[in-house]
Amino acid sequence: MTETYVIPCGTIVKTTIGGIVGMITGVCIRFDDVQYEICYFANDEEKTVWMRPQQFVADDFAPQPIGFKRAR
Repeated sequence: MTETYVIPCGTIVKTTIGGIVGMITGVCIRFDDVQYEICYFANDEEKTVWMRPQQFVADDFAPQPIGFKRAR
C-alpha cells in the first residue's frame, strides 16, 4: 500500500498561470483526487478557488500523511 500525503493548510503557494500568491486554506479528498482551496487577494477583495496540485507551486512545506492518528 502506498502512503499518500497532502500539502498542509497554511502553506503559501504560487499559481503556475498568472503567478498569483495565495495560501492553502482547505483540502478536499475524493476517491483518488486531491484538490486544495486557495485563498488570495485581488483588487482589495478576498478570493477563494479550488485547484489541483499541478496548477500551483509550493516551495517550503512538510507533507502530511492522510488519515487519523491511532490511539495509544
